[in-house]
Amino acid sequence: MVVLLTAIWPSYANIPNHIPESQGISTGGMCGFVLYFLFQLPFLCIPYTKIQHFFAFKSVIAPIIFLAVFGSTLHKAGGTINHSTVITQGTTLSGSALAWAFFANLNGVLGNYATLGLNIADFSRYANKPSAQNIQAFIIPPIFTIVGLLGIFTAAASQTAYGRIIWNPTEIVAAWGETGTHAGRAASAFGAIGLIIVTLGINISANSISAANDLMSFCPKYINILRGQLLAAVIGSWAFVPVRQLTYLQTNVRAANQGHSGKFSNLPPSLSPSLVATPFSWDP
Repeated sequence: MVVLLTAIWPSYANIPNHIPESQGISTGGMCGFVLYFLFQLPFLCIPYTKIQHFFAFKSVIAPIIFLAVFGSTLHKAGGTINHSTVITQGTTLSGSALAWAFFANLNGVLGNYATLGLNIADFSRYANKPSAQNIQAFIIPPIFTIVGLLGIFTAAASQTAYGRIIWNPTEIVAAWGETGTHAGRAASAFGAIGLIIVTLGINISANSISAANDLMSFCPKYINILRGQLLAAVIGSWAFVPVRQLTYLQTNVRAANQGHSGKFSNLPPSLSPSLVATPFSWDP
């Protein structure tokens, strides 16, 4: 959202910051966060039996924006990724350190599959037949592999194109607008819109509806799917302070992977303190 606002109004980047640096967000970033929160609310009100139309639209937008980010970065890098250390540099670890690093990252990758696996029942319950979910076993692995490779290749190309390795596609889209030209700003704006649509679809499918189902099961007399989605949006956006989680969870997950056996059962203890303590640690 901040990238979109900056592409439309470049002066948005010059908004004075009045939020302490320790909070991990600026005044402009918080304004963008609030606008995105308000923007998503109408989509949460779409009946869950009709949301598949939005998912179909997102499935068209997602590959377009992913390929656009990869293609533009590769073109700016001269059409090659062979000059990047992401491709040319070998492993700097060996022995047990290499094994732990491998399994730690494997655990992170499998976490995405585990999330989808847990959420399957939240959608398959509305399918016409129980076997409707089976196709995911054949589609999800290759899609994840392709997207992962695109991310690696884009990061490799970004080192040549922008002088540093960029793993966040939002930063690349923001760089389009930094050229100052009308074409660059337009590309940045449309790219940001695409990422907003993709993020919104992921949020609804992976977080919103799944949380609403759990809340409805917990208290069906007072909570339905719509109320559950709105409640999850409020709690997830404001009670858990996700901006600070980006910093704290990275530290705790890294500690869990390095200090424990790496099993999934060891992760919740490392994540829970941040989720519980962060709302009470917000500086005035």
